[in-house]
Amino acid sequence: LSLLISLSAALGTVGPQFVRIAFDNVIPSGQLRPFMWLGVAYLAFFLVRALLGYAGMFLSYAFTQSIISDIRMKAYNRLLRLPVTRFTNERSGSLVSRVVADVNALEGMIQAGATRLMGQLFSIIVVAIILVVMDWRLSLVNLVVMPTLAFITRHYQGKLRAASRKIRARVGELTSVANEAIGNIQVVKGFANEQLEASRFSDVNDNYVTHNLDRRKDSGMMEGLITLTGQYGTGAIILFGGWMVTQGSLSFGELTAFLLYQGMLQRPVTSVMFFNNQLQAGM
Repeated sequence: LSLLISLSAALGTVGPQFVRIAFDNVIPSGQLRPFMWLGVAYLAFFLVRALLGYAGMFLSYAFTQSIISDIRMKAYNRLLRLPVTRFTNERSGSLVSRVVADVNALEGMIQAGATRLMGQLFSIIVVAIILVVMDWRLSLVNLVVMPTLAFITRHYQGKLRAASRKIRARVGELTSVANEAIGNIQVVKGFANEQLEASRFSDVNDNYVTHNLDRRKDSGMMEGLITLTGQYGTGAIILFGGWMVTQGSLSFGELTAFLLYQGMLQRPVTSVMFFNNQLQAGM
């Protein structure tokens, strides 16, 4: 799986070279044969890349499901071995939520880590090297962009983890209140307490919504700042690179390929930063 993901990520770094060759060599030649060869190579390359991407996606999903299943079974076995006093002191719905809902909440984190994170970290290293080799002057922009992205992610990390912990607690409360009412439905109906139980569930549900909104505010602000920083970096490269093209120190094809590689660098970096949101929820 690791080899497949790394290979798929490595192939992804070849794409911009088609654009550079087209702009700097094939189009200026004005001949039909180079166009045909470029088209065939383009079709074959992206077909192979798509097949590898599908294989990696399927294997990573199977890997994630295997881990989640194992964690769920271990959590359930642990639950069955708890002392009776634990079941007396804690609502059964909350305990069931630990085994079902909380374990399922790990799925997004593990799936992202098993598929995207590994390949993206590999892509970041490879593409960063390519950018420096292509033009070290333009690549200096990333010395400002990348530390800024890391600072933004670090700043919101604690807030997201605390908010996620509160949300998981509210999920347990929702499950507990619903289980208690449904498990004792004859008593509820016998005392005509339907409205009371609905009111209890509504209060917990409102708290759940509030905590979700608070978490979304922080994650939205983090994602917005990360996106804005990346866009500023791309804008700086367009300005500096465009000036270099007018001075003859950089070709139009090289600038275009550089911008494509810059996008390929920022996408996995941004995705890794966004993964921090899932990571804090899983933690």
